[in-house]
Amino acid sequence: MNVLNAIVRLSKDAELRFLEDGTPVAQLNMALQSGYGEKAVTSWLTGNMFGKRAETLSPMLKKGQQVGIVGELTNRKYTAKDGTEKYSLEVRLTDITLLGKANVSTGEDNASGSVKTSSVADNSDDFDTTIPF
Repeated sequence: MNVLNAIVRLSKDAELRFLEDGTPVAQLNMALQSGYGEKAVTSWLTGNMFGKRAETLSPMLKKGQQVGIVGELTNRKYTAKDGTEKYSLEVRLTDITLLGKANVSTGEDNASGSVKTSSVADNSDDFDTTIPF
């Protein structure tokens, strides 16, 4: 099983492009942080989402945006300009959840702007407001 579930921050706006057959592809550059304090490490990933969802979501995916992602890790092999073979760690995205929008003036998240785009229905309105705890 090859599944990556993570919360990442976008390092630049999503780039929408189209394949030769017209399929939309949104490319995301993402920062994934692990650890904390002096031992914090940031890994940089590239993610690709295909189809109508890529076309619909790309205008909302801006630099600084925090998103939850689900996808499959791939290690793409390519030839660099100098002729050497290199590898790039990429994620084929199957689901994205917007966790808030980046506040341009302060760089902080605004939780009130969160939008959920998961394929699972949000049933939060079904709960009674009188929770016993």
